[in-house]
Amino acid sequence: MRKIFIFFALAASTITFAETIKRGDLYYSLSTSTATVVQDQNKIDGKNYSTLDTIVIPSTITYSDKTYTVTAIGSHAFSYATTLLSVTLPATITTISEYAFDYCDGLTSLELPEALNTIGNYALRGCVRIDSLVIPKYVTSIGSVAFSGCTGLKHVVWKAVNCGSVSAYNNRPFYNCDNIETFIFGDEVQKVPAFLCYNMTKLTEIVLPNTVTSIGSSAFYHCTSLESLTLPEKLTVIPGSMCAGCTALPHIAIPATVATISEYAFDYCDGLTSLVLPESLNTIGNYALRGCVRIDSLVIPKYVTSIGSVAFSGCTGLKHVVWKAVNCGSVSAYNNRPFYNCDNIETFIFGDEVQKVPNYLCYNMTKLTEIVLPNTVTTIGSSAFYYCTSLESLTLPEKLTVIPGSMCAWCTSLLSIDIPKGVTEIANYAFDGCSQMQSAIIPSTVSTIGNYAFRDCSLLATLYNYAFTPQTINENVFNNVDKSTCFLYVPEESLDLYEGKAVWNSFANIIGVDPGLVLKDTTTTITYLGQAETDTIHTAPLLLTMPVAPKIEGFIFLKWEVLAGDFADGITLQAVYEAAPSTDINEAQTKAKAAKLLRRGNVFILRGDKTYTITGQQIK
Repeated sequence: MRKIFIFFALAASTITFAETIKRGDLYYSLSTSTATVVQDQNKIDGKNYSTLDTIVIPSTITYSDKTYTVTAIGSHAFSYATTLLSVTLPATITTISEYAFDYCDGLTSLELPEALNTIGNYALRGCVRIDSLVIPKYVTSIGSVAFSGCTGLKHVVWKAVNCGSVSAYNNRPFYNCDNIETFIFGDEVQKVPAFLCYNMTKLTEIVLPNTVTSIGSSAFYHCTSLESLTLPEKLTVIPGSMCAGCTALPHIAIPATVATISEYAFDYCDGLTSLVLPESLNTIGNYALRGCVRIDSLVIPKYVTSIGSVAFSGCTGLKHVVWKAVNCGSVSAYNNRPFYNCDNIETFIFGDEVQKVPNYLCYNMTKLTEIVLPNTVTTIGSSAFYYCTSLESLTLPEKLTVIPGSMCAWCTSLLSIDIPKGVTEIANYAFDGCSQMQSAIIPSTVSTIGNYAFRDCSLLATLYNYAFTPQTINENVFNNVDKSTCFLYVPEESLDLYEGKAVWNSFANIIGVDPGLVLKDTTTTITYLGQAETDTIHTAPLLLTMPVAPKIEGFIFLKWEVLAGDFADGITLQAVYEAAPSTDINEAQTKAKAAKLLRRGNVFILRGDKTYTITGQQIK
């Protein structure tokens, strides 16, 4: 049998194994040039160094004629050393490992060396007699619940310049440290870790130096006694839940550099009485100021482009809003609207650069009485003013092209609407349920009117539709509008088209007018001939349209002229006639003075001492 031998050549290598030695009262694990303090090799009942009450750890030790620098306190090194009262750490220590001083409940103080950079999980858990700690500047990592249960801890100085964060609130370093009264940040700190001061309910003041550029989420969550928080000048993001539940915080100055206020940032800060949002702001997160019930006014800055779901929900003290946001995006549903349950808003003023009104923006603001949109607005979102039941006046912008769906649905106090020329579409339910609306103007540019657009406008008395070609509409558009009493004014040249068009021809009073002559004013005084009085109309905006002239036998109507007055203070109209062919009439008789008067919802023409209906019938 033939045998084959295979040989493997192994490269020579040096393998160094850590060695544990004892020097003085302590045990050390040695590496190439450093030493780590380790557990008692002869511990009794699981307790390390149970016979010691005072320990001074040297910076170096010597073994076999070699010097080792002591750089670390090892895992569990002094855990459950309940007799230990004092430990002095050398300046060479860079690491305090997990559980190093776990439940050293006799330890009254521990000065952490400046060189320290790592503190492990549970490192000082349960050290209930330590009342103050200074976290050195070079610490970059603190493990989960490192100081958990240090219930005697009252004062913390945080010098760590750039310390990392834990992943969850229940891993925070100061978990269950319920008695911390002061937390002072050093003047070189750049980063505040997430959850750092979470639930420190006895803190009253926090001052962050201007060196800080970032704050972790929930850093000051539920600090219920916090009355003052000074934020750094360079901050650009207010993190999520930063001050959520800080119920004693009365005010906070947000730096001019902040561009984002994240979700839940000031959630239920019900002590806040005011909040000035910086001009630099562009994003406001979900629930950012939910439940801030004492804030009574807000200004939304011009560069805000995104506001999250129910951002200001439940701000029941909010009464005045100034909306300067030029092009802010919309939410997806009415119950996600920013001002959800803000039931007491009385004024909502739009800035003069606003271009877009988001969906549901003023939805259910039942105390608003007036809204004026600047002419810069080109887009209004659906249901923007839905159920604003006290809204009496809405001024729409000149550049608008679409009246969105349900824009003013159930605005039950809205008295009139003047839709600007340029609008091409009135969407579904636009003015549905506007039960107090008395007059509406539809410009010639509108080609589409959606379903139920004017449903339940039961007091509609005057409707102007200046479209030369009557729109094709569903019969539900004017459901519950009394078409037997509502006057429909249409272009004179299109009168026959309206009288022959379905739905439109259901109006009993269709009147042709010159569509170019429309006068309007909110309070109008009309002086008419043959009466020794002046009527002042203080109700809805009075829409004055050149009426159909009274028919006078033997005369042909030529035109209307303004005889006296002006559009603001009232006018007197003069109807100009010419004699019909083969009628001999004095020239002085070809002019008859007349005026239009609105009384008890009815329109009359006054000429001389005679009164006519709008269709020319004389009232005796």
